[in-house]
Amino acid sequence: FYFLDTFGENISRVLTIDPIAKANLEVSILEERLAEVTDLQANNADASQLSIALAELTQQQERTQERVREMEQEKLESQEREQERTEVNNRYEEHLQEQSDKLSEIEQEHRGNSEVEDSVNEAQKKQDEAEVEMEQEKNSSQESNSGTTENQEQEQHQEENKNDDNSDDRGREDD
Repeated sequence: FYFLDTFGENISRVLTIDPIAKANLEVSILEERLAEVTDLQANNADASQLSIALAELTQQQERTQERVREMEQEKLESQEREQERTEVNNRYEEHLQEQSDKLSEIEQEHRGNSEVEDSVNEAQKKQDEAEVEMEQEKNSSQESNSGTTENQEQEQHQEENKNDDNSDDRGREDD
């Protein structure tokens, strides 16, 4: 069944064109990979199975991070599209927290098993990179939004000054 599942995911990837939809798809697949790791852990799978699942989780984390990055670079024309992007980002952030908790749990359970520890460490490394990138994106987004607001305020102030000047000119013409 796993082969059919991943085959279906690959078909969906090919058919999905929109950057926001692509990022959303990858977040969904990432959530699925974490659920698979959770199931293996709950069923006391052996270390090699868990390591393989963690490697697949890490690979999916990289793919998702790339799609989220592409989505962030997309210029959006509508408030609705901005809302969609925000929702995908929020889901991704929630997933990162859940994944972090799960990795810590697995690390505790399999302390001393180098195969699992190596897989967990690699997954945590990619997790940390994703979190740093998300934080940087938030900061740059906030800075650009505040800059836009300041520019809008300056333009509005200049427009008001023009209107004041025009009304002064009209007042002088009446005299």
